[in-house]
Amino acid sequence: MQAFLNMLHYVKLTRVFWGEAILIAIYLQNRQPSKVVDNLSPYELWIRHKPNVFHLRVFGCIAFVLIPRKNSKKLDYNSKECTFLRYNEENKGFRLMTKSNKFVLISRDGN
Repeated sequence: MQAFLNMLHYVKLTRVFWGEAILIAIYLQNRQPSKVVDNLSPYELWIRHKPNVFHLRVFGCIAFVLIPRKNSKKLDYNSKECTFLRYNEENKGFRLMTKSNKFVLISRDGN
C-alpha cells in the first residue's frame, strides 16, 4: 500500500487517485516477465502472445489532449495539458486528469 501512496506523492496527486495507481501497477505487473514461469508474463500465458509495450507511459507524466476545432477559436491553444493516470479498459485510450479543474477524461490522443 505504501508503494501506491509513494506513487501518488511523487506526482503530487491526492489519495483520491489511489485506485488509479493500483490499477496501473497491476497492468504493468501483468506484462512483466517472471522467472517462475520461464520468463513469460501473466499476459503472455493468458493471451498466448507477447504483450505490446510501445503504448506504455509513466504514471503521472504530462500529456496533451487535442481540443477539437469546433470548440476553439482561431488563436486559441489547440491542446490541453493533463496528467496521465492509467490506460482505459473499455477502448484504446488513456485516462487523464486536466490540470485546470482536476476533471478526469478519457482520450485516445494523449501524447
